[in-house]
Amino acid sequence: MTDVSVHPDRESVEAFLKSKGYSFAEFIGNGHLRTAQRVQFDNGLVKKLRVLKRARSDIDSDCATTFINTHGRDVNENEVLVLNDVSHPNIIEVYDAGRINGAVYTIEEYFDAESLEDKVCWSKIVDSDRFRNIFSGVVSGLRVLHVDKGIVHRDIKPDNILVGRNDLAKLCDFQ
Repeated sequence: MTDVSVHPDRESVEAFLKSKGYSFAEFIGNGHLRTAQRVQFDNGLVKKLRVLKRARSDIDSDCATTFINTHGRDVNENEVLVLNDVSHPNIIEVYDAGRINGAVYTIEEYFDAESLEDKVCWSKIVDSDRFRNIFSGVVSGLRVLHVDKGIVHRDIKPDNILVGRNDLAKLCDFQ
């Protein structure tokens, strides 16, 4: 992992990422511990959207979830270490990671999808074949993690399951 001694303000992060071939695109949203933003990777003929995730500065340290997730470990670093040895079509890929002023950032696969939470709330999916297809992908990813790699996800919920075209499901957020 890259260790960089800069202030983690937007300009410093942007300059560091630019040196690695990335430029900021659109803001995606905030999770409980991290913020996510699309970035454009540009390296010669390779031009790909990816996702930058970095620690939020406004984490509620009194929240029980924060305490459980962060107690005794750096959850962002843990995600990278867990996914170093995992490659599966139903698991989001981590391409790059590093530290800026001690805080871990990750560059992940951009997957044009919405969370299962949003898909169920807004699309009102009622077709059992669609659910079977989505969850066969979830189970396939979990089987690789749990059985093959001995990794427990610990936070399986509809917000951490992304569903894209043709109901392809991918697990994310391995903090």
